[in-house]
Amino acid sequence: AFASVLDDAFVYHYTYVSEDNPLGLGATHGAELAGLFGHVEGISVEVAPSERGDQLSASLQTAWTDFANTGDPGELFDPYTDGATITLLDVPLEQVDTIRGDRCATANELSTLSR
Repeated sequence: AFASVLDDAFVYHYTYVSEDNPLGLGATHGAELAGLFGHVEGISVEVAPSERGDQLSASLQTAWTDFANTGDPGELFDPYTDGATITLLDVPLEQVDTIRGDRCATANELSTLSR
């Protein structure tokens, strides 16, 4: 909803889950920060590094650095206003037009009913 009213917002959805997934939590809010800072497999939980985790970490670091330097995170990130694309942060990075089984659209519709 926020991205749809801005001119050049980039939207991503973190879906990467470590092969070990020691706590069974899956891809949680803020988990992408571990990969961004070079330790995608976890910060406080001991998990063996993996090739997929290293690949995702490199992709995140490149995108965030490019965005900080140029305002453009790269070819797999398009502004949300350009066809409502969302980048899935996983291996490989992927662009989609809906996430979470389109539950976000349903929540947006319900929120307008309460006004």
